[in-house]
Amino acid sequence: MSSSLPWYARRARVIRPGALVACAALLAACGGDARPAQSAAAAPPDSAAADTSALAVARRQIGPEVRSAVPFHVRNYHGRFIAAAVPVQQWVDDPLREGVSVAPGGHEILILEMPDTSVTYAFTKPGLYVSDLPGTVRTGPNAPAEPDSSALRQLSGVEDINADGDAEVWAVQYGGPRHPYTWELRVYDRGGRALYQLAAKRRAGGTGIDPASWDASKSLESEPQIRAWMTNKVQALETQFGGAASASAPASAPADTSRTGSGG
Repeated sequence: MSSSLPWYARRARVIRPGALVACAALLAACGGDARPAQSAAAAPPDSAAADTSALAVARRQIGPEVRSAVPFHVRNYHGRFIAAAVPVQQWVDDPLREGVSVAPGGHEILILEMPDTSVTYAFTKPGLYVSDLPGTVRTGPNAPAEPDSSALRQLSGVEDINADGDAEVWAVQYGGPRHPYTWELRVYDRGGRALYQLAAKRRAGGTGIDPASWDASKSLESEPQIRAWMTNKVQALETQFGGAASASAPASAPADTSRTGSGG
C-alpha cells in the first residue's frame, strides 16, 4: 500500500531514545534525520524561479505546502539556512518521545541547508514540532480543515538566544495523553548540532507551572543562558494560554499504528 504522506514525512524515524538525556546526546552527535544533498531541478525561466526569498526557495526545494520560511545565520558556515514549516495533516510518530504521536493541526520545522549555491541542498529533521494554538478544536463539523499558520508566530521562532552569533530554532508543543497538560519547548542549535529540551506540567486542577515538574535535557547543564530563556518562555506561554490549553483537545496521544505509517 502506498503512503499518502509527503516524501519528507515518509522518511524512517530511527531516533527513538527513551529519555531526554539520550535523545539530546544522540541528536548532537548525528544532527537528526538529515536528507542527503540533492541536485535541484532546473528552474523554469520565469519570475517564480527568480524569486530568492526564503519562502520561495523552501517551496521550490520542499514543496508548495511550506507555510512559513525563516532564514538564519550560522557562523563559519558558507551558504544559506532556512527554517521551513510544513503542516502535520495526519498522526505521525514523535521521534523524541517513545510511544507518542503528534496530532494533525500543527507543523513540523525542517532545516533546509544550501551549503554553497542553489545547485545542491539538504535538510535536517531535528524533531521540532509546533502545536496548534491552544483552544483550537480539531473535531466536529465546525473544525478548521487546515492547520492554523498563526500558531507559528506564537509557538515557534528563530533567534540568537545566547547571543553567540548563531541563531537557534525553537518550537513548542503542549498537551499529552492525559491531564495535567505538559508544555515542551525544544531548541535546536544547528551550528553546534545540539538539541535542548525543557518540559513542565501545569498544576493539577489549576493554572501555573508545577515547580516540581520541570524536566530538562542534560544538554542544558552547560547552557544556563539558554535554560533561563526556555524557562521564561514556558512560563510566559502558560500565562498566555493556560486557560485555553486546559479546555482544548490533547495535542498528542499514545502512538497508534492504525493512525501512523502507511495510509491510503
